[in-house]
Amino acid sequence: AVSHPDASKLISSLESSSKTNLSQVVPWFAEQMPTTYFRIFGEETQRRHLRAISTLFDDDLNLKTLSLTSHHGGAGGCPGRGPSAVYHTTLSRGAATSAAARLA
Repeated sequence: AVSHPDASKLISSLESSSKTNLSQVVPWFAEQMPTTYFRIFGEETQRRHLRAISTLFDDDLNLKTLSLTSHHGGAGGCPGRGPSAVYHTTLSRGAATSAAARLA
C-alpha cells in the first residue's frame, strides 16, 4: 500500500531546494530588471514575481517561457497610472536564466 508522504520531510526538502534556487534568482533579478520596474512595483509584487520567475531557474521543470500579469494595485506608486492599469511581461528561458549556466 502506498502511504502519504511525511509532510515535515517534504517541507524540509522544498525549503532546501527553494533556498538554493533563490540564491541564484535574486541576484539575477536585481541585475536584470530595469529601474522602471522597481519604481512601478512595490516589494510585495516583486516577491510574487520572484516566486514565479524562480520556476525558470528550476532545471527540473524545464519551462521555456513565463508570462506575468500584474495589476497596478500591487504597484509601488507610478504617477499617472490608474487602479485599472495592467502590466504584462513574458520572460523566456535562456542562458541567463539557466541555473546550470549561472553556476558554470
